[in-house]
Amino acid sequence: MALRYKISILATVTLLIALIPLSLMHIYALARVEEEDIQVRLRTVGTLMATGVFAGEREPQSATHQYFFLRSALENDKAILFIAVYSGGRGKGMAVLARERFPKRLDGEDWELVRQHVERHTDPMVKHVAVNLPEDRQLLMGYSISAIEQRRRQRQLQAVIWGVGLMLLAVIGSMFFAQWLTRPIRKLEDGMSRVAKGDLKVRLRRQSRDEIGALTHDFNRMVADLQDNVLERQRMGRELDIARSIQQKLLPQSEPEIEGLDISGICLTYAEVGGDYYDYLPLEDGRLAIAVGDVSGHGVSSGLLAAAVQGCLRNQVSSDPAPATALAAVDRVVRSSGGQLMTLCYAILEPRSGSVTIASAGHWSPCHYVARTRAVMELFASTDIAPALGAFPTKVYPEHRILLKPDDVLAFYSDGILETVNQDAEMYGEERLRDALKRHAEGAAQQIRDAILDEVSQFRGEISQDDDIALVVVKYAPLSKSKRH
Repeated sequence: MALRYKISILATVTLLIALIPLSLMHIYALARVEEEDIQVRLRTVGTLMATGVFAGEREPQSATHQYFFLRSALENDKAILFIAVYSGGRGKGMAVLARERFPKRLDGEDWELVRQHVERHTDPMVKHVAVNLPEDRQLLMGYSISAIEQRRRQRQLQAVIWGVGLMLLAVIGSMFFAQWLTRPIRKLEDGMSRVAKGDLKVRLRRQSRDEIGALTHDFNRMVADLQDNVLERQRMGRELDIARSIQQKLLPQSEPEIEGLDISGICLTYAEVGGDYYDYLPLEDGRLAIAVGDVSGHGVSSGLLAAAVQGCLRNQVSSDPAPATALAAVDRVVRSSGGQLMTLCYAILEPRSGSVTIASAGHWSPCHYVARTRAVMELFASTDIAPALGAFPTKVYPEHRILLKPDDVLAFYSDGILETVNQDAEMYGEERLRDALKRHAEGAAQQIRDAILDEVSQFRGEISQDDDIALVVVKYAPLSKSKRH
């Protein structure tokens, strides 16, 4: 329900709660005052009768005079139903009844007959006013409050009509009031709706100095700041797109075609610019250097460091491509970057002999699939790995040598594969990676690469990727062409 309707209902209910009880109390008070006024008036009339007519007259002929006096008093005051004078509770007396209420003449002067006659012919809402007379006599004047009650009911009906009218006026008035009161709020709502739809040029005019006006001012300032932030984000987005494009161009654009080696690599970035990195570095003597690394963090700084490392390695292999020497050179670049760390696995492959020399700085050991035994093993233990680049100066980077046999497979990877998490908060892990490599090792390098990535994606399910992934698969095939289709 809209706020203006709530305000209208609240105002109407409040008015009715205040008005109806007050009206009823006023009506009952008027009826009470009217009844008391009749009693006072009749007592005054009765006292005048007692002192002026019945004070000292004893003669029989005076009864006629008294009767006509009572008749005159009854006809002059229409509130009186009857006037009776009697002696004691059983004595005879005289009674004068209103002709409008008692058109038939009463036979007899016994007061008991008068009382019964009045009770039979009048409504039950009859009250009496008594005035004491001399000689133990009493004057009674009866009046009916039915007229008072009827007027009270009429007033109640009028009050109801007035109440309904006032309620309608209250509803109409409160709706206009609520409309006026909630207009700034509705403008704010409309402004928020336009902002939600992407219109950041909307501004609202401040019409008051109250809380709504302050809220309008804050809204305009918020939208202006949001517009600046969006423009800044758009600018940064364009720059990140450029950085991403540059980074993608720095990665290998094609696989090296070397006799005896079937190679396929890929880098999937989580953010616009990633920190994972891989590269192929052909050497002059026909060997091939492969580097796979992971810069800590994400974003532009990680991408810039990865680009700097790539430049350093390409410069280093032209003079001394040995793994230990190359890692030491890259370590100096990373330590000068300002506190970032990087893990890097660097290997040199000899296509003719199948010899591989590998060194690692904090990076995972490649998985080695041995075709002869159909087993997957790590090339070296974690204790044989040098610290990550940039951690602290390291003089020794252990080198490990293996000899590949036909159809053996090497898989270089980053931790984005191992640390992939599914909906049950389980990590993919090394064991699943080894099993996937073993299942698909008979295919070409690209087929093995894509099959591993498919299994990682299926394992992740609906969970979004939250880390970069780098994967390079090398299959040693000296007796076949370097590219399998």
